[in-house]
Amino acid sequence: MVDTDRAQLAQPSWHAQPIQEVASRLGVDPMPFVLAVLFGANMSFATPFGYQTNLLILSAGGYKFSDFVKVGIPLAIVMWTGFSIVLPLLYEI
Repeated sequence: MVDTDRAQLAQPSWHAQPIQEVASRLGVDPMPFVLAVLFGANMSFATPFGYQTNLLILSAGGYKFSDFVKVGIPLAIVMWTGFSIVLPLLYEI
């Protein structure tokens, strides 16, 4: 690997720059912010349209849209609450 390649890998991608900027202005570690965005973007439990495998399960399993809502919204609330409690404890925010 060339040294310039290592330098490019060390630079944050354009996706992480706003998060890193906010964290640096607050004087805290950017990792909890990154994890919050990561988990928030992946919590697509409430509808079958949130992810492609949900659509596969919807058609193959004979589920209805309301089945996803009944299970997905409480699960999203539990995950949101859990991450809201755990991330500050882990990163001492």
